[in-house]
Amino acid sequence: MFVGMAFFLVVTTFVPEPDFADTVVEGSTKQERKRLMMTGMIAAIGISLHNFPEGLVVYNSVLTGVCDEPMGEADMQSLSTIFEYMTQCMGRGLAVSAAIALHNIPEGMAVAMPIYASTGSKWKAMKW
Repeated sequence: MFVGMAFFLVVTTFVPEPDFADTVVEGSTKQERKRLMMTGMIAAIGISLHNFPEGLVVYNSVLTGVCDEPMGEADMQSLSTIFEYMTQCMGRGLAVSAAIALHNIPEGMAVAMPIYASTGSKWKAMKW
């Protein structure tokens, strides 16, 4: 989720804003801005609750790797052996965690956009 918020900050920094974005924030009523802020907060809470089972999935996928036997202490002497163990035995967990990290980018943007629209502050959007 943090990567999505960081991506949002980069996009809002380097991509020029259209003129109507400023008028929406400044011309909005206090009630409209409050509603946008609540939308962002509810999205942040919902995505946070959604991330707990994702963490359990990553944990479980690392535990149920494809190795038949655990790596002993004698095997940990060689860097190539450790790398081979990690790629073969924890490959499923690494793939699942990479996929979840990629799908957290739009989730972070979904939280940051309503906060930014309600406050007009990129830094407040990044905090959420």
